[in-house]
Amino acid sequence: MSKLTKQENAELRRQNLKLAVENAYIKNWMPWFKKERAN
Repeated sequence: MSKLTKQENAELRRQNLKLAVENAYIKNWMPWFKKERAN
């Protein structure tokens, strides 16, 4: 396992946070969106 610099660590955390937010958003909104479209 290679050592990451503080900056690389911060960068990775930011990307992970972004992905987590996008995933939560998709999980919460997609079912609702599909339901709305189906009506």
